[in-house]
Amino acid sequence: MRTPVVFRVWRKGGDILALLPTIPADNRGHLMQSYQHIGQHGAAEYWTVLSRTRPLKTSEEIMAATELLNELRTIGYTDLETKERITPIMHEARKQAAVV
Repeated sequence: MRTPVVFRVWRKGGDILALLPTIPADNRGHLMQSYQHIGQHGAAEYWTVLSRTRPLKTSEEIMAATELLNELRTIGYTDLETKERITPIMHEARKQAAVV
């Protein structure tokens, strides 16, 4: 199964954020793994990130997301599939993957 990745843009600062919605960042699956050029891996809470980011809009943002996707692939995420949004199925997969 391919690993979904959703790209968002921070409303403040304009940096691109990659969300990996099926990879848990805590032992209950409440938080998902995220990645940025600066700061790299981190935990992300869905509703907080959603309220502070927006979808990609410009060609520059799409190019920056492509660069981030390539960076993710170089560090070992070789089977990524870009998605527009996070679905309930992805949330459930993350919770199932968490160590409870």
